[in-house]
Amino acid sequence: MTLAATPALLAYSQSYHGRYAQRAEVEHIAGLTRGQPFYHLTGSYTEPRYVRPDPKFLLYSRRIIPSLAPKEARRLTGPAWLTAPVHGEADRDLQRHGWQPVLEYGDHGPRRRLYHQSAP
Repeated sequence: MTLAATPALLAYSQSYHGRYAQRAEVEHIAGLTRGQPFYHLTGSYTEPRYVRPDPKFLLYSRRIIPSLAPKEARRLTGPAWLTAPVHGEADRDLQRHGWQPVLEYGDHGPRRRLYHQSAP
């Protein structure tokens, strides 16, 4: 079975579908967030089309990333990580509640920002 699948996987990896330009960034983020809770922000700061991280982001980060509403993000105490589309109002609100921006990255849509909240 493995022998039969090898040519198909090789063809896939070299095709358009097998490429993900943000793979290195995602693997870096996976290393930063490993072993700690990691969420994606939903709600009024996010565009409905890009609420969830890209499926390839999930594949290369090797995680399931649950959603977190802004109200829940304000109450959460760290250590934890959060990803959200770059949005001025969201950034101010998150920083006011202890979330610190760490880096910006691309994910097949608007630029996203990774935030970290340290332990209280």
